[in-house]
Amino acid sequence: MFSRRSISGRSRVRPSRELLQQILREIDIRCFVDDDGDLGCRWENCRIYFLLTGPDRDVLRVQAVLDHRSDIEAKPWLLDLADDWNRSRLFVKAYTTVGDDGRVGLCAEHVFDFMVPIERHTLVYLVRWWVASLLKFSAWVGERV
Repeated sequence: MFSRRSISGRSRVRPSRELLQQILREIDIRCFVDDDGDLGCRWENCRIYFLLTGPDRDVLRVQAVLDHRSDIEAKPWLLDLADDWNRSRLFVKAYTTVGDDGRVGLCAEHVFDFMVPIERHTLVYLVRWWVASLLKFSAWVGERV
């Protein structure tokens, strides 16, 4: 249905865990694969995960999970914080999450559907941008909690 080659003859790609690991190494970001097989990176106040989902694993979720966790009673305040971010920014969708321990935290993510492959250099650019914007969210939250 879609060609794996662009009009210019450059090869197009869809992200895989291996390709994302390679790109992260190229841009000097250390990464790990956790016990569930998820690719992630550690930062001072968060972890960023690269999660391939969908029936063909062609939807990429790049998700920041902030280290700060609060008692469940803080959820309304954290929801307001996420809403403030979402109202004032176009990108990085922020939301709360409740862990198995009953504590509430904040996450943010980008989601991109790679049904149509893209040029590799474009994926490198997107990875840089996604990481930078997620770290910006983490810093913004850190100034408020």
